[in-house]
Amino acid sequence: MEKKKSLKELLVEKEAEEERGIKRIMDEEEKALEDWLGKTKEVLDVGKWLKRARKYESRGEYRRALDFYLRFMETKLNILKTQPKFTLNDYLGLVEYYRKIARCYEKLTHTTKEGKIRDMEKAGEYYTRAGGMYIELERYDDAHRSYENAARCYKEIEEYDKAAKSYMKAAFMHHRLKRTLLACSSFIKAAKSYEKLGDYENASRAYLQSAELNLDIKNIYGAINSYKKTAECYDKLGKPEEAIKFYIKSAELSSKVERYAEVAEKYEGIAKSYEKLGDYEKAVYYHLRSADLNLENDDLAASYSYENTAKCYAKLEEYAKAIDYYKKSVDLRTKLKKYPEASSASREIAEYYKKINDYENAAKFYFQYAELGLLGNRREAVEGYKKAAELYEEMAKKRINENNYEKGIEDYLNAAECYDRLNDKKTSANLYSKMAEMELDRDYNNAIKFYLEAAHRYTEVTDIANAAKCYVLAKDYLNAAKYYVDYAEMQLKMNKPFYAGNGYRKAADSYKKLKSFEDMRDNYNKAIHNYTQFLERAKYIKSEDENVNTGNAYKNIGECYIELDDAPNAKKYLEKAFDYYKKNKIERESLVTEALLSMVNANLSLKLGEYEKANKLLQDSLKLLELTIKEGKWTEEYVDFLNHNKEKVEELLKRIETKPEIDLIIDQPKEPFSPGMISILGKIINNSKYRINNISFLPNLPQAFEVSKVPEDILELKPNESKDIVLEINAQSTGKFSFSPLEILYKDKEGNKYMKASNDISIEIK
Repeated sequence: MEKKKSLKELLVEKEAEEERGIKRIMDEEEKALEDWLGKTKEVLDVGKWLKRARKYESRGEYRRALDFYLRFMETKLNILKTQPKFTLNDYLGLVEYYRKIARCYEKLTHTTKEGKIRDMEKAGEYYTRAGGMYIELERYDDAHRSYENAARCYKEIEEYDKAAKSYMKAAFMHHRLKRTLLACSSFIKAAKSYEKLGDYENASRAYLQSAELNLDIKNIYGAINSYKKTAECYDKLGKPEEAIKFYIKSAELSSKVERYAEVAEKYEGIAKSYEKLGDYEKAVYYHLRSADLNLENDDLAASYSYENTAKCYAKLEEYAKAIDYYKKSVDLRTKLKKYPEASSASREIAEYYKKINDYENAAKFYFQYAELGLLGNRREAVEGYKKAAELYEEMAKKRINENNYEKGIEDYLNAAECYDRLNDKKTSANLYSKMAEMELDRDYNNAIKFYLEAAHRYTEVTDIANAAKCYVLAKDYLNAAKYYVDYAEMQLKMNKPFYAGNGYRKAADSYKKLKSFEDMRDNYNKAIHNYTQFLERAKYIKSEDENVNTGNAYKNIGECYIELDDAPNAKKYLEKAFDYYKKNKIERESLVTEALLSMVNANLSLKLGEYEKANKLLQDSLKLLELTIKEGKWTEEYVDFLNHNKEKVEELLKRIETKPEIDLIIDQPKEPFSPGMISILGKIINNSKYRINNISFLPNLPQAFEVSKVPEDILELKPNESKDIVLEINAQSTGKFSFSPLEILYKDKEGNKYMKASNDISIEIK
């Protein structure tokens, strides 16, 4: 049985229970107070973060605005999650802040590419999230704008896959809502992004969706373009059969609305697809249908269709047809002044003519390729001139070998024109010089004309020596002399006295041709002076070669003295040259120097009346000159010099053979004489056909006689004329004497000296 509690015990229990109740109430109140205070702080923070975010956004401080927007969103979401009646609409109500966060990410400035990529991706993500929320809220226009913004951010950082997906979300939204025009637009934008990515499979699907939707709403023009783009994507995917199918759809629709230019464009697409299939005959058919539609409406487009036709025929190896259609293309482009395009087609024509070995037409169109290219400011087209020149030269050589000189010259002329256009005047000049050489025996006037053309071009490139040489060959000796002097002066400026000597010597040769003897002598003397300068320098500086050496300098001086008719000096320097060549075993130069030296010595002997010696020397000189000239390897100008001297030797030999012959006949005394004065009578007779001058008499007496009176000099004795003479002598001793009492000296009309003795006589002195 339970024991009854005392009053005291009951009071104690009651008091304890009351204390426990009070504590529980206090705990509950304290907890409620703490909950209230926490919630109030979050609410206060939300307001504070939002206020600051808006303030910084308005100032354009997007990074700080973004920081506070993100804090705001985090706090707001936490608050929403703690509410017992939290709904989806509460969350969707935050959509504007997602859009603002996206905008702040987009507006941020960056110092690195990586930072920009990161922030633009975030912007795209928030815009995309906002787009989905707007759809839930049935705010479709805002959803559209958000997806567009997301795509824009992704495209800016070249993330075309994400951009395309954003456009596709917008497209499917509009399609579901039957907003067909907007759906078409979004499909097309998505397709373009896929194309940027190289994802032609998805691009083709998006374009096809757009095409079919456009057809549903009777937007034929939109369908035309979308089918065409679909076809192009299939082309890029390597599916030409599919491409053809959609090109045809596009072309059929274009034809219905009479947009024939577009039909032509689609035919080109069909043709290209057939090309990929290797069906070039069908490709040709569609290229030509395209050309027919464009002709007289869009001739430039027609020209491209003809060009494509030509390419197909080339693939079929029907080169003649390829050339014909390239020509059609060139004609249209030239008429339109589309010179770069006309130039390119001309080059192709040239290549195909070359392929079928028609080099003449190939060269012609290479030239046209360059001409049209330059009209269109295509500097690279100048290679056409080079290719044309090479072909013209090749044809010229072949025709010359076949003795077809007329066509060969024509080809060389065309080649020279090409080099002129290339501003390669040196090569052009060389060709004109070559043509001149070919024409010398065929058409002398043409040869002269070509030499002058060559000379003109050589002067343009300051090749003065070759210019002067051509003027010599063209017999324009005045210009030749001028340019040789210019050449000599140029060499002097470069401190090259040997070459300066060559220039002055050749200038003198030209003045000699002009019979300007004062200028001739002046330039020969300048040449001698410069060769001498070289010899002085050569004593201290040994820098000789095959052409520029001491021996050649001596020989050149000797040859200049030959031209100045200074035989003693010519002999002096030729002997030095001969010694040099012999010492250095230079056989060819030794031979020619010996020939010239023999000629000079013969001249000296003639002046002394030593005819037999002169005759032998001249015979030796002639043989050596003939041998030297035959050996060759001399310059053309030097061969002329040698031939000139050979002619002089031959003339001297002929002169010796036909020298003016005279007789000096002394009468034979009949009676013996006593010592004292004796008159010897005689006669001088000119038996030649030539006049003789300056006849003088030289007594030739034994010691027993002295000269009392010599016959007077005779200034002139005409052919077949005779004169009596008297030689008075004084006999000083007795005896019988036999002797030739007189010798005569005389000159021919050229001034050459001769000598002849009288006949012998016998005299007895008693």
